[in-house]
Amino acid sequence: MENNFYMFKQQFTYFEDALQDLENAIATFNDQNFNTKPAEGAWSAGQVVEHLIKSSDGLDALMINPVTKTQRDPLEKIPLIESVFLDFEAKYKAPEFNTPSEEPKDKTLLLHQILENYRNFRETYLQLPPGELCTGFEVPTMGTFTRAEWLAFVRCHTTRHTRQLRNIFNTV
Repeated sequence: MENNFYMFKQQFTYFEDALQDLENAIATFNDQNFNTKPAEGAWSAGQVVEHLIKSSDGLDALMINPVTKTQRDPLEKIPLIESVFLDFEAKYKAPEFNTPSEEPKDKTLLLHQILENYRNFRETYLQLPPGELCTGFEVPTMGTFTRAEWLAFVRCHTTRHTRQLRNIFNTV
């Protein structure tokens, strides 16, 4: 596990950078264009942020219980996570449980909510061993993740949607 110290630290730095990029991307929108869809059937910036909120809600609790020690490299699934979420040519349909609503969004409220979710996730992550396996949820086709892999998942998912926000801003 000691050999992974710098990798854990690097993953955390990447996570922090992704959060700052997200906050900067959200800040580029005004109240009007935050709810403007760039195309028929596409999500508005507000819907993208709502999706991120729904996706990150409760992740801090997921990292607490149940957990177990892992016999594999605790960073093993990070290349898989990156290959899926950082492939910007691939398109995915969000699961129903985290699909955003069609209602207009309040940018200030959503920014506060997403930052609070990520702050809770971050604080929980920093208090616990990053190499433990979180067994309370299996990601379809990927399985269970260690805390470090959840950090990478949130980072990559956030990076993907930050890019989407920038594309929306350039279109609307």
